[in-house]
Amino acid sequence: MIDSVRLYQMCWFSEMKTGVISMLGENHSIHHEFPDLHEKIDLLSREDPVFREQILEHDKLDKQIRGLEMRESPVADAQMETMKHQRLQLKDHIYQRLMRTD
Repeated sequence: MIDSVRLYQMCWFSEMKTGVISMLGENHSIHHEFPDLHEKIDLLSREDPVFREQILEHDKLDKQIRGLEMRESPVADAQMETMKHQRLQLKDHIYQRLMRTD
């Protein structure tokens, strides 16, 4: 288990290395990422099985990434970056689909 001092240090060193301020284990679920679009997300999830599958895949990947970050599980940086890139691509597809629907 990571104590708060260790978590702070990890975040600080990560920010210094990358120049990006972020928190390990931050929630990036679709509902959290698009709080103003909850109704549209729910509606499309019920009506469009492909959209629903993309949401489920994104949120599953997000949960895996957060779990690895919080447990400091041994995973290669390249593997973590690949997972984050996949999550970002899914988020982009989901957002584009949300914007097409009026």
